[in-house]
Amino acid sequence: MLAGTQHQFDFPKFALTLPGLPSHDMLRVVEEEIKDLSNTPPDDPVCQYREVYYRKRLNRLLSFLQTFELPADIAPREQEAYQAITSSLETEGLQVRKPSIRFSQVPLGTCLEMVPSA
Repeated sequence: MLAGTQHQFDFPKFALTLPGLPSHDMLRVVEEEIKDLSNTPPDDPVCQYREVYYRKRLNRLLSFLQTFELPADIAPREQEAYQAITSSLETEGLQVRKPSIRFSQVPLGTCLEMVPSA
């Protein structure tokens, strides 16, 4: 069954099916999900929008599973899924890196102290 139909483009619901799988299986499942989306594009413009958004989230998850570096822009709805996946990966002995702050994430008006490098 096409995952978009099964999960109705519900990223957290899909992602929460991954914890407990070995990391290489998580990666394979996400790759298959992305491939399945390519096989039958939706006709409805609303479904097309949801698919594009869902695909973007899947690609970000795929990148995470390849690099083990958490994305900096995890949406609140996605946090539980990423926490569960991270916990599963760490149980497997893999080290997950937290995102480093990027200048674009610093709120306007924040004063950053410049420290000269040694």
